[in-house]
Amino acid sequence: MLFRSFNGEIYNYLELKQNLKKRGYSFKSDSDTEVLLALYDQMGVNCLKELDGMFAFAIWDSQEKNLFCARDRFGEKPFYYSVINNTLYFASEMKALWAIGIPKVPDQEMLFYYLEYGYVHHPFSRSKTFYTGIKKLPASHYFKLDLNNIVPAPIQYWDIDYDFATKNIYSKEEDNIEHFLNLLETSVARRLRSDVPVGSSLSGGLDSSAIVCLINKIKKGTGQNQNTFSARFLGYKKDEGDFMNLIIQHTNVIPHFTFPDVHGFIDSFDKLVYHQEEPFASTSIYAQYSVMKLASENNVIVLLDGQGADELIAGYPQYYQTYFGELKTDKLFDKLNSEKNAYDKLIGQQYGLSKDWRKYIVHTFPQVFAFGKSVYKKILHNKLYTVESRKAIADLNIPQTQHRKLNNHLKSDIQDGNLENLLRYCDRNSMAHSREVRLPFLSHELAEFVFALPAEYKIKDGWTKWIQRMAIAPFVPSRITWRKDKIGYEPPQEDWVKNKKLEMLIMDGKEVMYKHRFITKAESQKRPGISSATGSYDKSWTYLMAAQLFK
Repeated sequence: MLFRSFNGEIYNYLELKQNLKKRGYSFKSDSDTEVLLALYDQMGVNCLKELDGMFAFAIWDSQEKNLFCARDRFGEKPFYYSVINNTLYFASEMKALWAIGIPKVPDQEMLFYYLEYGYVHHPFSRSKTFYTGIKKLPASHYFKLDLNNIVPAPIQYWDIDYDFATKNIYSKEEDNIEHFLNLLETSVARRLRSDVPVGSSLSGGLDSSAIVCLINKIKKGTGQNQNTFSARFLGYKKDEGDFMNLIIQHTNVIPHFTFPDVHGFIDSFDKLVYHQEEPFASTSIYAQYSVMKLASENNVIVLLDGQGADELIAGYPQYYQTYFGELKTDKLFDKLNSEKNAYDKLIGQQYGLSKDWRKYIVHTFPQVFAFGKSVYKKILHNKLYTVESRKAIADLNIPQTQHRKLNNHLKSDIQDGNLENLLRYCDRNSMAHSREVRLPFLSHELAEFVFALPAEYKIKDGWTKWIQRMAIAPFVPSRITWRKDKIGYEPPQEDWVKNKKLEMLIMDGKEVMYKHRFITKAESQKRPGISSATGSYDKSWTYLMAAQLFK
C-alpha cells in the first residue's frame, strides 16, 4: 500500500491516466494524485521522467518499507528537510521544521555570500539554505530511504543537455519556430486544466503578454474571458500601464489592477519576511505579493505567469556578452561583426561603449576592471566590515560568472542561479494568499527543444529571445513583440527608501548587524542612500534583510 504527501500539480495527468488504464489500472477519482501513485506503482523512480508538472512529494511504500521523495525539474515547489537524532523531518516550509524544535541558526557562509555578493542562494551548493541543519532537496533530484538508512543522498534524474550538435532539430528555420509555438501552446493548454477559476498575471512585458494572448487564442469562441492581474506604479517612469492596456485592448480579458506603494510595503514587511523565510533582493517582491492578494480578493485561484522565459531563451542584457564571446571563440568573425552592428543599430550605441564608464571598462578592459575592483573592495571592506567579517569574506570562494557558451550560461542561470530565487519568491507570495501560479515556459519538453537549438535562435539580429518573438508575432501586438526595453514589476525603490519609516527599519537592521559583529559602528550609523561607486542602492538593504535571520 502507498501513502503520499504531495504539493503541486501534474499537468499531463490526463494523458498519463489514459496510458495507465490501458495497462489495467482503475481510478476512483479525477485527481492527479491518484495518477501519480499508480504511475509510481508501475514504474518506480522512473515515473519522474513521465511527469510534466510542479511538485514536491513523498511516497511511503508500506510493503517495501521505503520512502521516495522527489522535487520537480525546475524547483517550482519547495522541499526542506533535516535529520535530527536519526529521524528525518521534511516540509514545504522551514517554519514547520522550526515548530518541531529544529534550531533557527543562521548559516554564516550563506550570510556572507549574501552580504558580499547579494546571493540569495549558495553559489556552490544546491542544497544549502540560510539556516544550519536545514537543507533543501535540489530541483530535478530525488532520494529513496529505508528504515536502515535515513540520511538522504539526492540523485539527479533530469539534466539540461546544452550540446545542441547532438540533437535532432528541423533544418528549416520556420519549422523550428512553428515547433516552439506548438510546444508553448501545449504547455499553456495543460496548465489551464483546473476545476477552479484560472487567470493570468500581466506585467506588460513580452513573456506575460505572450501567455495572456495565447490563452485568449485557446479560449476564443468559448465565451470564457480570462481575468488578468497587474501592478501599476502611477507617475513612475517605469510604470508598464501603457503596455498592459495594449494587451487588454487586444484581447478579451477582465483586467484588475493593484497600486503598491511604500506604505503598503512597510505594513506588509513582516508578513513578507514570515512567508519568504529567507532574504529577498529588493522591494519588487512586494509588487508580486500585491498581485497575488488582488487575485485572492477576486476569487481567482490559479494564475499563469511568464517566469522562466528570460533564463530559457536569453532575455537579459548580460547574455549579449556571452553570445559575442562564443562567436569570437568559434572564430565566426563575420557573424560576430554582423551581430555587433545589429546590436549597435538596435540599442543605439556601439557595443562595449556606454555613457557609464564602468560598463565601458568592463567590456573593453576586463583585466583592468578586475584589478581596480579588487583594490576598491579592500578599501571598502575596511569601512564596512568588522575584522571577523573581513576574514570570513576573504575565505569565501569567489563566484565565477564567465561562460564560454550561451547555452552554458543559460543552463547555469536555470539550475544554479537567478531562476531559483524567482521561483522561491513566486511560490511563497502565491501561497501566502492561497493562490497557485503555473509557469508555461517551464515545460521540460520546451526547455529540451530550446537547448537543442543553436545560440542564434536565442539572440539574432541584435534581438534577445529571437525565436519567441518570431513565434508570437502573429497574435501579440508588435509594440510588445519587438520591445527593446525590459522592466517587469519594478517599483520606485530609490524613492521608497527616502520614506522615514522605511529608513528606520533599515537603521534597525543595521543596528542588529552591528550588535552581531558583522559591520562596523560607523557603517551601522550611516544613513541609507545611493552608492557613489555603483550608482545603485547601497548595502543597507542587505543589512536589513540579513538582520531578519536573527529574529
